[in-house]
Amino acid sequence: MTRQLVPAIPQRLHSWVALALALALLATPVITPTANASAASARSHHLSATEVARLFDNPLPALTSRSSVPAITGSRAADERIAEVALSRGYRYRGSPIDGLGTYQGRRLQRRAIDDLRDLQAAMAREAGVTLTLTSGHRGVASQRRIFRSRLISNSLTLRGRMVTNREIAQGRADDVLAAVMDRVAPPGFSKHHTGFAIDVASRGLGGFAFRQSRAFGWLTEDNYANAMRFGWIPSYPDGAAHLGPRPEPWEWVWIGRDAAECGRERSCAQGSLDGIGKRRRKVKGWAATPEGRAVRRLRVVTAPGTIMLDGLVPTKRYDVAAATGFAIDGLGFTVRVPVPRKAEWVCLEARTARREPWSRVDCLALGS
Repeated sequence: MTRQLVPAIPQRLHSWVALALALALLATPVITPTANASAASARSHHLSATEVARLFDNPLPALTSRSSVPAITGSRAADERIAEVALSRGYRYRGSPIDGLGTYQGRRLQRRAIDDLRDLQAAMAREAGVTLTLTSGHRGVASQRRIFRSRLISNSLTLRGRMVTNREIAQGRADDVLAAVMDRVAPPGFSKHHTGFAIDVASRGLGGFAFRQSRAFGWLTEDNYANAMRFGWIPSYPDGAAHLGPRPEPWEWVWIGRDAAECGRERSCAQGSLDGIGKRRRKVKGWAATPEGRAVRRLRVVTAPGTIMLDGLVPTKRYDVAAATGFAIDGLGFTVRVPVPRKAEWVCLEARTARREPWSRVDCLALGS
């Protein structure tokens, strides 16, 4: 007789083992490959289309400020009326680059946006098997003026059969023509392309409104724009967004940075003000607060990509934000000394609520020459 090395298992126990294995298999989730964006978005706030688009209105580095309309028609009164109509539609004044622009695929862009765009294109090719082509990048005021005036002429001829006069524009008697133009084109001074952070794109010959039908658009917009946002990009004028200026433009995308995109999805973006730089650029003061009662834990001052002048500051001074802004939020004031280089042309203040939270920009200042 052969010696039995393993004890025999009773027949009844076989049945129990089989049942246990079957239940375990039923309880085990089926694991399928998912994009990084989908996994991250499961923990994130679902932003509305308007909330997504408004993220570009948060402070951006390396931009001058603009608060008046540049020359458009040759009539100051007509230009001011154009600005009034633009602002009423939701357009905002846009600054121009302070830093020198880089060039990528024949288009001029802010250098800090180029690396993230290159990474986005590589991920799209790897995960979706499609390409993204740039059709436009930075546009200055002069270029935007030519586009706007051309549309003003064509829409005047379509709606009136003649060119509207500057007097009619200034008196508000050509607002229908201006509305038709601004459905598609921003007035000079109001285009996001002025910033160097905006791009127009196409894929496999599908551009303009046809881009909405492309696989590239599907990948970018998947899961509440998660794929685009993990590389710091968001739609400029997405479907469903309200009161932003033009009608939705599926082809235009803007860079806000990876941290800003993440803090938007996590609802941890800070707000506040960088009030100024003291003598010799060594004193920075202002205040910061975050939504939903989350306290600011750390601040840092940034003067260039990768150049952090002060990191990990713990603010201690309380600030009466309600008195200054009218909003009942708990904020922290600060006055810090920081060695901002004399050649620095801009400085930004960033904050976060916890060590592992993304940094969000509170405010940026152009320092001039």
